[in-house]
Amino acid sequence: MMRSLPSLLLALLALASTTAARAAYPDKPIKLVVPYVAGSPADNVARTLGEGLSKRLKQPVVVENRPGANALIGTQALARSAPDGYTIGIGNLDTHALNPLLYKSTGYDADKDFAPIVLVSRPTLMLVGSPALAARNGAELIAPAKAQPGKLTYGTGVSAAPRTCGASSSNRPRASTCCTFLFGARRPLPTRCSATRST
Repeated sequence: MMRSLPSLLLALLALASTTAARAAYPDKPIKLVVPYVAGSPADNVARTLGEGLSKRLKQPVVVENRPGANALIGTQALARSAPDGYTIGIGNLDTHALNPLLYKSTGYDADKDFAPIVLVSRPTLMLVGSPALAARNGAELIAPAKAQPGKLTYGTGVSAAPRTCGASSSNRPRASTCCTFLFGARRPLPTRCSATRST
């Protein structure tokens, strides 16, 4: 019994030092990857989030914009980062649901390469039009589009979600909610991170 006491004390000391080392997180700046351009909605969310995290964690949170290829470039960079909690990123409908459907190869596995940290926002897409159309709802907008193919045009923002909704609107009116998530690298996702609601 007396011989095992020093071993137990050494093991506890080693465990305590390991726990103390882990408790120091974060002990250096955190990089927040945004796969969109500066000034985009995702960038604005990330900068607000980064400012709050910096104050709370007492470490700088540096927003790094990695736009391009419908968010593939930034999302690939996040997937390749070390899974140490010092590189996190913004993900949404584009990065984790649409891109895997739109592209033969995304360079990442949306289900396996990321761990959701927190739901950050739920922005809703809106359909707006010119008063000259006299359409009060989606059905009234789709009717003249079907009756006169190619005469109406539409524009969207920087992500694939509005384009996808616009392209599918010839079938029926649709509302889509795009969730924005904060992700870390290389941990399994319990579910696919997208939310779409049809009306």
